[in-house]
Amino acid sequence: MQIGRRVRRKMLAPSSHLSIRAVRFAGATSEFSRLPGLLFPVSHILKKMEKVVIHSKRAQNSVRVPFAFSGPGEFSRGDIALPAGISCVNPALALNTVAGGSSLHGHLLISNFACPSQDPGWIAIRAAADVKSVGFRIESLGPFNSAVKEILVLEILTNGAVPPQKAFYNSVNRLTYQFASLSLTSSRLNHEKRIFCKNCWPSKKSDQKH
Repeated sequence: MQIGRRVRRKMLAPSSHLSIRAVRFAGATSEFSRLPGLLFPVSHILKKMEKVVIHSKRAQNSVRVPFAFSGPGEFSRGDIALPAGISCVNPALALNTVAGGSSLHGHLLISNFACPSQDPGWIAIRAAADVKSVGFRIESLGPFNSAVKEILVLEILTNGAVPPQKAFYNSVNRLTYQFASLSLTSSRLNHEKRIFCKNCWPSKKSDQKH
């Protein structure tokens, strides 16, 4: 049960994955700005972009992607041309409606890490987690298997950026690294404690001489 809880907590925790981290609109100074010709404010676009799922088969550095859209029409994620090697799981996601004679243009920041707050003009976006929900249960194998009495069954729902198997594998790797780091720290502290005790406490022979 404890293992299931730890794996579930680690899978739902925020992690560094490729996603839209910030956006910059021409004419917008903050998320509360309203741009002429747009049906919804900038804050509406930001909430929609939080749901955009980015996928890449290889490691990617931070990349800035320009976009431009002229009305009339509905501006969606599919109207933004992504670089080679980067794809979107939900390209039909609608972002805003642009009136005739108006246009919307700016840049997206796609990265594995959050946008630095000191970058002027960029509005940060909270990246959506790859794993939406995790459920687990313990099942008994009964008296037929004497070596293994119980098994842990996980039910994992992702946003499509990564398969459930990979999400589980990544979370277990992070847990293993975390416990390995704690084990090394504990061993180092115990070693330093033994050295401290050896140097600070005199032996019985030295006590007798004095």
